[in-house]
Amino acid sequence: PSGTTMLNGLYAFPSVWANVKGVFSNTVPTDAYRGAGRPEAIYCIERLVDKCARELGLSPDEIRRRNFIAHDQMPEQALDWHRAGKGSVIATVVETWGSAPRPVGSQLVISGEGEIAGSVSGGCVEGAVVAEALDAIDSGKASVMSFGVSDDEAFAVGLACGGEIKVAVEPVGPHIPEAMLGELVSARASRKMVALAVNPSTWERRLISPGD
Repeated sequence: PSGTTMLNGLYAFPSVWANVKGVFSNTVPTDAYRGAGRPEAIYCIERLVDKCARELGLSPDEIRRRNFIAHDQMPEQALDWHRAGKGSVIATVVETWGSAPRPVGSQLVISGEGEIAGSVSGGCVEGAVVAEALDAIDSGKASVMSFGVSDDEAFAVGLACGGEIKVAVEPVGPHIPEAMLGELVSARASRKMVALAVNPSTWERRLISPGD
């Protein structure tokens, strides 16, 4: 089930349907414990996007241009889901080391209905982050998750790139006030420079503008 969180890839697909068949075999094509996983998923996604382009009469470049998730749409999406009554969580990469799959500042937003947008690891640990986010919606508590190549949980969900990442998981409402997130979104819409500063030790937060 956690693998289905990969299927949106980098696209703003409104929904994803998957029919998966699992087969036990002693002649696996990659290795005895686990396969690479992500390359195969990406291949499948991109071939489906190419098929859609042909059926819609669009070029491969054009269909991707129309459907890529913009890297800076995460706060807006989280606010929309929260105001729709679904609940939402913003997960942010706050620290990296080594060959981490995504840079600091990368974000994934999750709704209480399991919808996701964005990425914190290109599919490596999204399943674990989504599970933590759904728990955060229920508990109202924020957390910082750590993943590394030597971490049993991280390896189990696929972070085997040799890097380390830390991800802050913050529910909107209990931790990120709706009014503050709304102010951030409004400032971004007006193209004003603004940042949301968070102290992960105390979870105190404030908006910062030039000159503050």
